[in-house]
Parts: sequence; C-alpha cells; structure tokens
Amino acid sequence: MFYSFNDVIKERLLRSGWYPNRSINIDKYLSVLEGKGYDVHHNAMNFFIV
Repeated sequence: MFYSFNDVIKERLLRSGWYPNRSINIDKYLSVLEGKGYDVHHNAMNFFIV
C-alpha cells in the first residue's frame, strides 16, 4: 500500500502522541508547533521535533 508523505507524518505523530486529530492539516500543525517554539524538521524520510 502506498502512503503519502503526509500520511506517514500523521501516523508517526499519532504514535508519538503529538498529533491530536487526523483531520488537521499537517502543514498547519507543524507551523503551530514551530510557533510554540519547537524546531520542526522534516523531509521525505524523517520527521523529528527538537
């Protein structure tokens, strides 16, 4: 099964407890995290919050 980049990010966030709702736009959610002072890095292979 093919998963889009955003689907992979959402699943990782859900598993890590960061992502509260599947319907939230991932880019908006990442920008919210950045606005709260988290340094958010992501690319096609990795996602992590510092």
